[in-house]
Amino acid sequence: MEPKHFRARPLDRHADWTRWLTDDERTFGHSGLYRFYDANRRLLYVGISRHMEVRWSAHRTAAKWWPLARFVAVSFFPVGCGVWPDLAEKASIAHEDPQFNSNHKNPPRSTALRLHPYVPPPGFGD
Repeated sequence: MEPKHFRARPLDRHADWTRWLTDDERTFGHSGLYRFYDANRRLLYVGISRHMEVRWSAHRTAAKWWPLARFVAVSFFPVGCGVWPDLAEKASIAHEDPQFNSNHKNPPRSTALRLHPYVPPPGFGD
């Protein structure tokens, strides 16, 4: 199995949380890595969750950056694909420097060496 990456797409922050994942994304489940971007396509936040929509609902309630979010990109890492989602999250944060992540930004060298393979963001769909 290979990881599946979806390009960044517009996010309707006000939609019912059950509609945040697209039908195509839902075919891969609800567990994965996500990246939120602002209107200028600057990376705001990277996270992982076993239940993305539930986690995003918590972000909508409490995250300072949520009102800025305009785009989202999601990636899925099936068992056996060779990429652990938690390491993909740490690597993405270390390499991409999202504005609102505070953990994993400057990992110790011993940790940074293990943050492979780095999975670059999928880009935008336009």
